Amino acid sequence: MADAYFYLWEFAVSLTIIVLVAAFMIHERCSKALQFLPEGERQAKQERLHTYTLLGLGGYALLGGLAWLICVAPRDILVSPGLYGFHVKIPGAAAALAGLFLLVLAWKKQG
Repeated sequence: MADAYFYLWEFAVSLTIIVLVAAFMIHERCSKALQFLPEGERQAKQERLHTYTLLGLGGYALLGGLAWLICVAPRDILVSPGLYGFHVKIPGAAAALAGLFLLVLAWKKQG
């Protein structure tokens, strides 16, 4: 099971990097497109763009963390006996908490 865990971890990290780079590129292009608007309108649309970015990344992190906990936590993965709980529960819990934090931040910004 340790080999499958390694490939799952590699896939999750690669997918996360791809999504973060894509989100950065989309955010930058949208920000550049807003440069030519009047100041008040640009500020409002930029705030909305930041909120949507937080919502998207927060939702992605929360769902990914929950999926990790649902799919990996019930399995017995013995990468090393001393780090059993760390390898199984901590990555998913950390991602889910980070996603929840971003969603709360976006909710506070919007409301």
